[in-house]
Amino acid sequence: MAMELVFSDISDQFGDSDKKALTREFQDVLEPLEGVAIYAFDDAGNSKQGPDFDAMLVEVEDDFKIGAAYYPEYYTDPDADDKPPYKKPLDATQKRTLANIKSDLANWLADFKESDEWRMLNDAVSFDDADWYIHILVEQLYTQYHIAPKDWGVEMVRAVMTDYFVSNVGMTADKYKDVAPSLLTFVGFMKSHG
Repeated sequence: MAMELVFSDISDQFGDSDKKALTREFQDVLEPLEGVAIYAFDDAGNSKQGPDFDAMLVEVEDDFKIGAAYYPEYYTDPDADDKPPYKKPLDATQKRTLANIKSDLANWLADFKESDEWRMLNDAVSFDDADWYIHILVEQLYTQYHIAPKDWGVEMVRAVMTDYFVSNVGMTADKYKDVAPSLLTFVGFMKSHG
């Protein structure tokens, strides 16, 4: 409700063509919030996960007049083919798969936080920062390539790191120095634990 009020107040200050662009920006805010909601429901074992949850997301998009139904040109790229990196939003099944991967990731991160590998890195990087970098990598590898962590390849990881991390992740320059040690330590931990 708060987001709707803010969006409404802001959009009233723009003309129709700007409102369309602003609505697209608003979608960019909503998508990560959907991910948080999926994680929260999954983490709490909420029974809304599944068809009821998907219906709730559609209802949110309808309430805000956003999403593929309202701006199909934003969600479909006529130049995109069926090869990765994929440009289309995840479908309901893929969203559930991503939620399951994030649930597994939460367990892996809990183990990582207690590991010797993390203790060696702990003084250099905060766990919250490392957790954020790891979540971005995992989510983008699945979103763009539809692959689970066990199937990651060097080229896919490189593409996410050199494209998405550089152009889409807002952080200060001093934080970028923490990304590589965080991810390398985590991937090393995962490899050593099968």
